[in-house]
Amino acid sequence: MADSIDWDSGLGSENGIKIILPDGSIIEKIGAVSAQDVKDVVRAANIKKFNIKNGDGRLLTASDFPLLNGNIVIEEYNEAK
Repeated sequence: MADSIDWDSGLGSENGIKIILPDGSIIEKIGAVSAQDVKDVVRAANIKKFNIKNGDGRLLTASDFPLLNGNIVIEEYNEAK
């Protein structure tokens, strides 16, 4: 997890970001969240392959960041061998 980010698993805020992990856990942050911040949280959760989507299910790309509010949904996937 990025040391410069104050992450919280508490109640959160309407003006923050909620990162929803595949296991249903939610990580919340108030303030700007970069793509790297999201990757750090996901990797700390031991998820190797994933897609990052917004609350409406749209795939997010690096150009969509930083985000200031809303939901980020992490979808884990396994590549075919």
